[in-house]
Amino acid sequence: MNIYWKGTVPSGSFTSAGNWVQSSVPGISDIAELTTGATVTVSTGAPVTVLGVNLALGALLINTDFTATEGTAIGSNKGTIEVNNGAQFSVGGAVKNVNTINVNSGKLAVDDFDLTVNGGGLIGLGGSGATLVVSAGRTLVNFDNTIAPEIFREGGLHQCPFRVSKRTMVWLVRDELAQSATSLTFIPRTNNASDTVATIALAVLRLH
Repeated sequence: MNIYWKGTVPSGSFTSAGNWVQSSVPGISDIAELTTGATVTVSTGAPVTVLGVNLALGALLINTDFTATEGTAIGSNKGTIEVNNGAQFSVGGAVKNVNTINVNSGKLAVDDFDLTVNGGGLIGLGGSGATLVVSAGRTLVNFDNTIAPEIFREGGLHQCPFRVSKRTMVWLVRDELAQSATSLTFIPRTNNASDTVATIALAVLRLH
């Protein structure tokens, strides 16, 4: 079901039923329709799971673990999604990221579902402790988003920034698999302030 945020609520909690037109908090089978420009905060202590999120404008502030199993579903992210306070944003399916996803403190995780990203937007890993994690058996395909700053395989032997071709990225992942990795964690590059933006075009990260 598509569940819509009320146009009369400029900001509020994602998990407050009264903030939604249908007086029901979106759940595992629902698409959260954030189309009014509101600032919506996910801050409950328990993890939240939805089928998808369509953010037409405004902001979604993820301060506790949040899962969108089908990403933006048939919608898109035209606003700003912020991951804060060490929370994990687990996402699968397709994400049409036209604007910005910022991981300020926490994880952007490809763990239970494969993920494809398009839309020409920005994925920012700019905060302290911000990571991108691809779990074993999962695939991340990024067609045209910019990931900034450059990202490195955390703890890997080859500290090559992922700013090159699909072939190089797949080779590097395979090299890590030789070390029996169960997941890959990527961290922002911080040692070269003059070289902090990388576009990963048609990049594929795959673990088997």
